[in-house]
Amino acid sequence: MPGFSDGSVFFGLIGGFLAIIVAHGRGSISFRRVLLVALASAYVLPHLLAWIQPYWRALPWLPEITGGMAFLGAWFALAALTLFERKGQPRRVPIWAGLLFATGMAFAVPVLLDSLTGAYQRPSLRADVNGCVRYTPGAEDNLDATNLCDYEIVVGLCLPGEENPSPCTQSVTLATGGTASLDRAATQQSSVPGHPNGYTLVACRPPHRPSRMTHTTGRGYDGVCLPGD
Repeated sequence: MPGFSDGSVFFGLIGGFLAIIVAHGRGSISFRRVLLVALASAYVLPHLLAWIQPYWRALPWLPEITGGMAFLGAWFALAALTLFERKGQPRRVPIWAGLLFATGMAFAVPVLLDSLTGAYQRPSLRADVNGCVRYTPGAEDNLDATNLCDYEIVVGLCLPGEENPSPCTQSVTLATGGTASLDRAATQQSSVPGHPNGYTLVACRPPHRPSRMTHTTGRGYDGVCLPGD
């Protein structure tokens, strides 16, 4: 029986809040029921999304939804469905209207942030597939990257000066089981807080493009996946 997964706490909180919101105006809801809804949401929703994702990606006309967009949408929904309500009064914002508003904002806000800043912000970034890659020392201090997953990936080695919104110049597409050599001659050390200007490795699913951006602590870089063209 599968257990809880990454994001379970987030989905559990959202499920519990929605249970309270839906129950508004229809009588109170007990803490036990809210807890049961939260636990069910934390368990079911991540597995449901993982099952849906391959079918969603197979339809090119459907937009990609990132974790950052889901987070924004959840908080906009929470704000729209709670800020204008008063205890004991009929609901002012219908649930369908609040969810529609939140969906629109989840797609609009990242695009607006990207256009204002001139770079892709974290809600627009795609998930990496770094777990698909095995790195081994190659000839002349190069790194050999091997694709361990059953789908095609793009592996990038970002050097100093290469940063979001530009993709890594040194990027290579690997089929399942494929191996390629990455040249790290320009710098032998990876980017870490003690040596922030080293290289950065990241793997993405096509058409997403490897790049990097400054770590949230301001020291070193995180490998990131930019949206495809």
